[in-house]
Amino acid sequence: MDRLDKWVQSYRKGFVKPVILLILSDGESYPYRLTKQIPERTANQLSIKTSNIYPVLKDLENDGLIRETRVEKESRRLRVYYGLTTEGKSFLDELRTSLNEFMKNMLSNFSTNGGV
Repeated sequence: MDRLDKWVQSYRKGFVKPVILLILSDGESYPYRLTKQIPERTANQLSIKTSNIYPVLKDLENDGLIRETRVEKESRRLRVYYGLTTEGKSFLDELRTSLNEFMKNMLSNFSTNGGV
């Protein structure tokens, strides 16, 4: 992996939580489905393994932004769904505004040719 790949991988990791919140703003989902939705919804710019999504979901739950609901399926298999809390919806609105402002301000302070 070259230097650029490492940098790109590093900054993309910071978008996993916001992307999960954005996906959950459309409705509840479960971990495996989220791992499939993340690449689909980000034009393959982000991905996460199923085993790695659980700690992220636990962090979001501990922050009060999402909640889990356990549903027993007809096969008596338990499925855990995650959805936004009221606090999570409010936070997501604030986050959208903050990210838009951040990107607008960051990009407006640099020339398009990178000074080259």
